[in-house]
Amino acid sequence: MSMSLTTFINTYLGKKVDYDKTGGPQCFTKNHYVLMSDWTYKPIQDVKVGDRVIGINNEINTVVQTFENEKDVVHIRTDLVDFFVTEEHPFYFTNGEFLPAVYLTKEKPQLFDKENYFESGLTDNELRFFGFWLGDGNIAKHHDNKVDEIRITYGIKKRDFIKNLNLTGSEREHHETSNAFVAELLKRKHKKLVDIILKYCSEEKRLPLIFSNREYALILEGFINADGSKKRNGYVISNTNLSLLYSLQAICIKLGYDTKTIRKTERYSVPIIKGKVVKSIKPIYRLTINKKSRQTIKTKILERNRTLVYNIETDGTHTYICNNYKVHNCVDLFRQYTDDVKGLPQTPPLGANGGAKDIIKKPGKYNVTLDSPTADYSVGDVLIWGPSKTNKYGHVAILVAIYNTKYFVVMEQDGFKQDGAKLAFRSRENLLGALWS
Repeated sequence: MSMSLTTFINTYLGKKVDYDKTGGPQCFTKNHYVLMSDWTYKPIQDVKVGDRVIGINNEINTVVQTFENEKDVVHIRTDLVDFFVTEEHPFYFTNGEFLPAVYLTKEKPQLFDKENYFESGLTDNELRFFGFWLGDGNIAKHHDNKVDEIRITYGIKKRDFIKNLNLTGSEREHHETSNAFVAELLKRKHKKLVDIILKYCSEEKRLPLIFSNREYALILEGFINADGSKKRNGYVISNTNLSLLYSLQAICIKLGYDTKTIRKTERYSVPIIKGKVVKSIKPIYRLTINKKSRQTIKTKILERNRTLVYNIETDGTHTYICNNYKVHNCVDLFRQYTDDVKGLPQTPPLGANGGAKDIIKKPGKYNVTLDSPTADYSVGDVLIWGPSKTNKYGHVAILVAIYNTKYFVVMEQDGFKQDGAKLAFRSRENLLGALWS
């Protein structure tokens, strides 16, 4: 049974309306990586309230809420990355609009590209060493948890590269793996490099996006020497650390290189330990780098299924960076009203095609009245406003009363502040029209 407008107002007034109990329908599956305020990546399922993330204009937003639920998702494959995401999740496109994820097959999305003109002060060989260490290094600690050594491991073919860096002490044979060597960084001579490694990689290897493009090229050179292989016009990098590969992909985007989808494969690892061959299967991710400028981003939808999904809500601009793409998070009072009061079907979800201003173009089962001097509106209509200087997405509100010929009393919710449903006066200026049933 449909709810009356009066009951709807009494039920939701002052409350933040969360239409589908997940902070909006826009969600990702686990192991999609969010760019944090320290310029490193974190799995979306591990992001917590209070964490600080990077927004689409490099601003810092604070996470105010996290969501977890089971929903229908679509597998979207671009030649940059695979997404498992709800169809409606807004992505930022080069035309300056936020559009649903399914538009990735039609429009060109805007990629994250942080400008950084400051240099870290590391030498060229220290930067190469850092890249190599990210691929084939570790931190060895004493039992009292003090740092012992910053080590790298390498085979015979890589010995010349390491020796030419001239940053390590004497090498020794690996005590478990044959034809492999271990060397440690001379910490006292390279304190700034040590500080960076300990700051960002003490728990897990991470590559912060804090370097200049010139420095990134040297870090990438070192990483390729550790975990890369030559292929046609570029390289293939293989690693078990997906967060690290997304950082490398962001570097490639900054440097103007073409990168291909990071894909998970299963690899047989056959180390020789104390004379014995040990077989094991490990998940590994591959990033293909082509040193050519990117011209287009090809996208296709592979499949749909239902699974556990996650989303975050932030303050500020309500945006964040996920897998090097710019995305937005929001909730919508209009959809709740359509369900509870109007009882109209929402397949596909209403308002999922770019913003409030676009609802009037695809109204679903609603009737439409375009605004004109003779347009007649009634209590319970859904009013739609066009974009303004401060809000390019438009606005939607439920008509509660007609105050006079220039103003309405409406029930609305701010899609950016997310501060709950409220009653407000709204001018008729810039009104596109109304939906009614």
